[in-house]
Amino acid sequence: MFVSRAFAFMAGVSGVEKFVQGYDGLFLSQQNTRAVERAFGGSKAGWVAEPEMQTIGLYSEDLGNSYWKTDHDGTPGVTVTTNTQTAPDGALTADTITETGWSGHHDATSEFEAVAGEQYSASTFVKQMSGSDRWPGVDIQIAGVNTQVFFDISDPGLASNVASGVPDDYGIIQVDDDYFRIFVTATATATVTGHRKIKLSPDGTAGSYPGNAAHGAHLWGSQFETGAMSSYVPTSATPVTRAADLAVFESLQWFIPGVGSFFFTGVSPATTRSPASMVSFGDDPDNFVGVQIIDEVVWYTVTTGGVVQASIAGGAWPNGTAGKMAMAFAGGDFAISVNGAPVVSSTGGVVPQISKVLVASDHSGAHQWGGFIASHNFTWARVSNSTLVGPVG
Repeated sequence: MFVSRAFAFMAGVSGVEKFVQGYDGLFLSQQNTRAVERAFGGSKAGWVAEPEMQTIGLYSEDLGNSYWKTDHDGTPGVTVTTNTQTAPDGALTADTITETGWSGHHDATSEFEAVAGEQYSASTFVKQMSGSDRWPGVDIQIAGVNTQVFFDISDPGLASNVASGVPDDYGIIQVDDDYFRIFVTATATATVTGHRKIKLSPDGTAGSYPGNAAHGAHLWGSQFETGAMSSYVPTSATPVTRAADLAVFESLQWFIPGVGSFFFTGVSPATTRSPASMVSFGDDPDNFVGVQIIDEVVWYTVTTGGVVQASIAGGAWPNGTAGKMAMAFAGGDFAISVNGAPVVSSTGGVVPQISKVLVASDHSGAHQWGGFIASHNFTWARVSNSTLVGPVG
């Protein structure tokens, strides 16, 4: 209904292919294309806009490479058999780790150089091994401190347990009928050599125990990166940097200064990203109209000449949930509705001059949305409050 000629369908450009979690499994998002042709409630899932990511971990699909260590003082805790299972991408590239009879830790480990204050995320795709009831887990060990979380993938409730440390974030995402993606995020407290581990536990608590060759797990896509967990990008012998997804519209001859309404639908980031940006009218930190989720609350901010004109808490939008947002501005009239709730508004102030629109990022091109974007529509009119609350056109 309110689709602008520029906003109807746009590209999210990253320059590096990535595997994105859809609603019926993983799919490959090609570089320089908007392409999420996956079913989502009868419509398209949309596209995923993410910040720049830097992988640290190597050989994400080859646990048999010497980069990965499985022994402890010469005694292996697991054996690795490569290419045993069909992976989420359809290729026969998933590996299997099987416990040895050693009484100790059962894991595959890689080293990295941690930097104090830097945040790191370890993740892997895991499939239950037939006959095994082990809890797979991910662990980031820095300066002798293990931040490890185990997940019960045999339990329909997908129970999890923080066995040690205080993670910044952790979770489990169901990928398809067989695979789950598990992750943990932690911040380094020292600049030292650290370890990223993929582990097994008999009960979600014990990290050291007598092994049994009847137990193990199938693994694929073991990613280690700086910052929050992002979409999966395969690695081999060298790290990969994927540029931020960014969509910018310039030379807005059609834009009527000071008046507009914007509609956004999608799924919020599954993991903590704060802020997570939906739109910024303007790329100047002193002059912009922006909407972001900050700590699971949608905030609508207007700044003109370096002075905040409006700062409105529009309503809650929890992580990993589908929702919608509609906002409008006209002169000193600012209004927003989140997930169909009554409009929250503010009056007074001035709308800045705008020459660019950035979708799924903030005014600086950072703090990307990180979740699905199903639709984003604009009209150069201040629509009624009932239209903001109603279905998105």
